[in-house]
Amino acid sequence: MSIGKKPCPGCGGPLYRGSRQCKRCFEGTTSTVDQDREQRRTKAEESLLRRKYDDALKTIERQESELRSLGVLNSGRDVHTIEPKLGHGTNEGTVVVVASDWHSEEKVGVEVGGLNRYNLDIAGLRSERFFQSALQLVNLLGQDIRIETIVLALLGDFITNNIHDELKDLVGLQPMQAIVFVQNLITSGIQYLLDNSTSSW
Repeated sequence: MSIGKKPCPGCGGPLYRGSRQCKRCFEGTTSTVDQDREQRRTKAEESLLRRKYDDALKTIERQESELRSLGVLNSGRDVHTIEPKLGHGTNEGTVVVVASDWHSEEKVGVEVGGLNRYNLDIAGLRSERFFQSALQLVNLLGQDIRIETIVLALLGDFITNNIHDELKDLVGLQPMQAIVFVQNLITSGIQYLLDNSTSSW
């Protein structure tokens, strides 16, 4: 033992390479640390495997439950035949076409970033599409039933008007001009229905 140096606290032997233990105790401590690390790694792997195993069990249970449900559904299935209902030309129907809230002279665009523009030209195009689509539906229904009457329900708000100050900048026509504009759209649509529907059924 060297003079002035403390002996190993574990066995009283000489210290090993400047450590506070002798060589035998130092190597034993290192071995113990390695063993502890290995045990901790093994436990972590076992824990991960246990979680995967539990998840697999839950999946199996869920799938078994779904298979049992499918079995019940299939065992109770009883498909019966439904006879088609064909039109015989004796049934009669009246078509109701509803038009409202066109706000035809209103200008929309800036306040919505141009994503939903609306102006007089667009109002005219939408009016045409409205009447075209209405006649398409009437013709579709006319394949099975006799249609001799179309009710065109005009429910209002076809113009925005400028009775409030905040509306003056939103409209493209004065009230009387807007009324004439809408009148022309509606009468043109009615004429379109009359011209194209009488020979369709």
